[in-house]
Amino acid sequence: MKSIKFYFFCLIVMIMCFFLSYYLINNDGPSSSSYIENEIEISLIYIGCSFCPAANDDEIPIILSNLKSKIENITAANDFSFSFIGISNEHDLETGINYLDGIAQFDEISIGNQMRNIAIQKYVWDNYTSELTSSYPQIIVVKRKYETENHNNEIFITPDIKSEEIVIRSVGTMSMKSLVSDSLIF
Repeated sequence: MKSIKFYFFCLIVMIMCFFLSYYLINNDGPSSSSYIENEIEISLIYIGCSFCPAANDDEIPIILSNLKSKIENITAANDFSFSFIGISNEHDLETGINYLDGIAQFDEISIGNQMRNIAIQKYVWDNYTSELTSSYPQIIVVKRKYETENHNNEIFITPDIKSEEIVIRSVGTMSMKSLVSDSLIF
């Protein structure tokens, strides 16, 4: 009796493998359920750290919440995707996670390696223009354009970034607060 159950189980597994293989062969394009919904994406990036008094101002979570809502409305009206990224200049990962968790609910975070953190390298040091560029807290708004591919006459957005530009850099609580009331154009 056990051998019949075993053969029946093997038959079911083989049928499932056949259907899975058929699906993978006939659906070789990028997933349409990707979070990148549109060719243009606006990213709101917050950079701070747990040990900086200015980056621990009680107003920061409120400013970020209001700014996030404002940018989400703009991106929805323009058919852009939106992402919210938190970067913490920390050595200790747990400290950085706790810090960012107390600031906002981010879509993506980057923590660790302090000033050598790859996100800090990209958004601070690669774009360094003055001491202000490396000050905290700061908000950066980035406009990205993604590559597209055509599969069977259907356009898919790939995760490959075609172009990226910093459209806003705001350093310090007062400057960040003014973004909430300013008109923003991307």
